[in-house]
Amino acid sequence: MQCSTLGLIHTIGKRWLVVLLEEIALGKFDGFNSVLKRSHLTPRILSNQLKEMESLGIVEKNKAGKYSVTKRGSELMEIVNQLKTFNKKWDPKTIYCVNKSCLECSNFNY
Repeated sequence: MQCSTLGLIHTIGKRWLVVLLEEIALGKFDGFNSVLKRSHLTPRILSNQLKEMESLGIVEKNKAGKYSVTKRGSELMEIVNQLKTFNKKWDPKTIYCVNKSCLECSNFNY
């Protein structure tokens, strides 16, 4: 049996988790196809990442297919926001990143 904390830490290190979590938390995840158009994700990667986020309990999908952040996901977003604030303090070119989602930021380069 895998430790859920290690599973979460491993998943956070994946390329798109924080980006997708942030999109969902900010209410900018406006549908599967829309996110595909705004990102460099493939349908398979997006689908797999969303399923993994659900299995970790950081997002949930309702019957209408809309995603929302769980309590666990909200706490994780607090950490993400702290990291963004730290980055803003030490990297002046990211000053506007705190107020935008990663997909909207000009410094985002996946």
